[in-house]
Amino acid sequence: MQEMRYLRDFLMYHRNGVLTFQWVHPTSYEIVNCTNTTPVWLQYQHGLVTGQWVNIGSGPAPLVGQWQITRVDSINLILDGSVASGLGTVTAAVYLPNAVARFNENTWESPTKIVGTERLGGERSTPLGALPGFFSWIITVEEQF
Repeated sequence: MQEMRYLRDFLMYHRNGVLTFQWVHPTSYEIVNCTNTTPVWLQYQHGLVTGQWVNIGSGPAPLVGQWQITRVDSINLILDGSVASGLGTVTAAVYLPNAVARFNENTWESPTKIVGTERLGGERSTPLGALPGFFSWIITVEEQF
């Protein structure tokens, strides 16, 4: 329950875009080919436009980090300011340096408590032997330009 309050307070603080936060979805990485050129090109199907950012999570050490990109076409983009670091692959994900959280229809909806069958019964330390449920709500993380 305390973790939900931390997350709720964080999102409430940042939801109107007054103060932004950095965002990379932890499971959105793709393994992509990179060229051994200066600047480095990434080659994969993407929907990015010039000026957006990519986070390189693993690959040649000089490439790991956040890079602003230049779009070449729908399968090629350039890491602005990068230097050849060897041919190979990197893990890449969209990086939002200035993100805000938007709630459903710009309201703070009540979280729904989800209790699955695996969460019922078991430990006697909780009332009636039930384990606490998980809370769920929907937000949209948006980039501010």
